[in-house]
Amino acid sequence: MLDEIDPPPPYGTEHAAGREDGRTGAADVVITRGATEALDLVLRVLCEPGRDAVAVSWPSFGFFERLAALHGVTCHRVPLGGERLDRLDVDRLVSLPVKAVYLCDPNNPTSTRLDTGDLERLLDRFDGFVIIDETYAEFSGRPSHRHQVPSRPGLISVRSMSKGLAMAGLRLGALFAAPDVTEAVRLVRPPFPVPRPVAEAAAAELADPATIAARITSCVAERDRLAKELAECPGVLRVFADAGFVTVRVADQDAVMAEMENSRIAVLPAPERWHGHLRISVGTREDNARLLAALRRAGARRITP
Repeated sequence: MLDEIDPPPPYGTEHAAGREDGRTGAADVVITRGATEALDLVLRVLCEPGRDAVAVSWPSFGFFERLAALHGVTCHRVPLGGERLDRLDVDRLVSLPVKAVYLCDPNNPTSTRLDTGDLERLLDRFDGFVIIDETYAEFSGRPSHRHQVPSRPGLISVRSMSKGLAMAGLRLGALFAAPDVTEAVRLVRPPFPVPRPVAEAAAAELADPATIAARITSCVAERDRLAKELAECPGVLRVFADAGFVTVRVADQDAVMAEMENSRIAVLPAPERWHGHLRISVGTREDNARLLAALRRAGARRITP
């Protein structure tokens, strides 16, 4: 059912020659209590407290660094590059004494897709594990990295059913990795991870992939329309919109937030302490119209003598 929502890339890009069936490895999946549990379990399995280290890109999902601190694992922060903050410093990442690299694609909070060439170079050169949080994969417009797991034993894909699949209340995620990794994860995972009512509710939702796909398509269309309008607002300097939300860089964050509060509109300022930026949820067309009007008022006041 998931493949109808998230189709794999054309045959030949997923598997390379190496065995009679054309596969070089195998993949396995573990269902978890949300994507965050999957990220936690992976760190428990891969890293030894007080000895191992991981690397993260920045700005990115702050939970990566909090997770490392919680488990006593050293964390190295490597800034993203490029005008869209979508480029990985591969040379720096592979030079660090780390066991794993944690990434988001599309990235949170930048709402940008990582450069695929950089990801391929990292996977080619890095001897450890590359964990990619794909919580917003359904909105990215390209296939999930989970399809590369069979040919990339060091790759681990983490997915969520909370965003594009709209099942946040069920707290379900999935971890795609080589069988030796998933076997180790199952050994450290608490017992009885998914209650039967949760599993039944999720199965019922997933039984209609066409409806889910249509909902995602509609959200992406409204996101793209909102991003175009945001780019024309005074005081908005940059717009990033590759995930299930939009992030903007603004000239005067304080002025914008004051107008948002006066208009009773909730946006997230300085997401993950990324100052000068706002993370904006994609609402209905009516909600988005109120947001745009408030931004225009804030921008107009800023440029009025």
